[in-house]
Amino acid sequence: MPDSRAQHRRNNYQYNPTGTPWTFAGNSGISGAASAFNNNEGNVPEGTQIAFLQFANSSISQNVSLSAGTYLISFYAATTPGQSAEF
Repeated sequence: MPDSRAQHRRNNYQYNPTGTPWTFAGNSGISGAASAFNNNEGNVPEGTQIAFLQFANSSISQNVSLSAGTYLISFYAATTPGQSAEF
């Protein structure tokens, strides 16, 4: 995910940030790991930020160029407390 120093502060988040190789659409963005988007826990598998999708029709994407071969792309997904989602 993009690494912006402003996102490292507790409870800081930004919708549709620019200036990164990622494209954010709808209600999506990045947040510090300990924010309302993560129940203020701060527990993330790696790094100090999380990406979030809020509501339907939100997305985060990035174009990549890969040589021929087989690739595995993985990510962690979670919901905020009291919410449900299909992954």
